[in-house]
Amino acid sequence: PAREWLVNGLVPQNTVTLFSGDGGTGKSLLALQLAVAAVTGQSWLGNTVAGGTVLFLSAEDDDKELHRRLDDILAGNGLDYDVPKTLTLRSLAGQDALHAVVGQFSLVKS
Repeated sequence: PAREWLVNGLVPQNTVTLFSGDGGTGKSLLALQLAVAAVTGQSWLGNTVAGGTVLFLSAEDDDKELHRRLDDILAGNGLDYDVPKTLTLRSLAGQDALHAVVGQFSLVKS
């Protein structure tokens, strides 16, 4: 089957995607802008974005910072908080945000 895209040719749909770069370069802000575009139907970096529901999970920024950034993004797009109804922000800053553990496994021969 054809590949599905959140942002055609840039961000695949239904799979994990990594935005990488040095700290403080704006990766989290860029991802939050993409999240807002996905729930509002607006473009992102000049690209069409497939719509949908978004859970934005941050292990770095606290709730206050997420909302400050969201305020700026919404204001910059002429939107208010009534528009992104299918966007959920969740911060794990200051919590144990471990999602995977490297461990050992053994193969059992039959």
